[in-house]
Amino acid sequence: GAQIGVINALFQSTIFLIVPLWGFIADKQGIRLTLGWVCLVTAIIILFLGKIQAFGFVLFYILLLSVFHHPLGPLTDALAVQFSKTTNLYNYGKLRFWGSFGWAIASILGGFLFIHIAIDYIFPVSALFFLSIIFFLKIPRKRKIIYKSNFQPFDLMNIFHRFYPCPLTHPAI
Repeated sequence: GAQIGVINALFQSTIFLIVPLWGFIADKQGIRLTLGWVCLVTAIIILFLGKIQAFGFVLFYILLLSVFHHPLGPLTDALAVQFSKTTNLYNYGKLRFWGSFGWAIASILGGFLFIHIAIDYIFPVSALFFLSIIFFLKIPRKRKIIYKSNFQPFDLMNIFHRFYPCPLTHPAI
């Protein structure tokens, strides 16, 4: 139980550093290209995850997996936002709804399927799904999106004062 807790804590603790780093890379290299590489490396790592037995190696492997797995959600969301801006057929909310619905159905069906087949197939099947994302990223776009990142410096005090304005500096409150 303690080892599982350590593994989960390690996996979750890297999200604060990894996601902004990959966001910066995606702003420079493009979301599709970055997402493709992240999916490829994640597929390779997940393929061999079930073969590792020693706790120390699992810790290292989970740390490595977290570096490439954590940016998948934010990069996919960024791609969905770009897509919703270029077409009037879909908005971001609909894309998120159907993506969440598909994820829930696939999780339930996958759980039932792996109970009846064998749990050993879960890692290779997961790797195949990550590789299939790369295939879908290769589908040509109708409109080319040119995205310019807009970085503005900020500090925590500015964010705090935006939500909790000081009565001395904002007399209208």
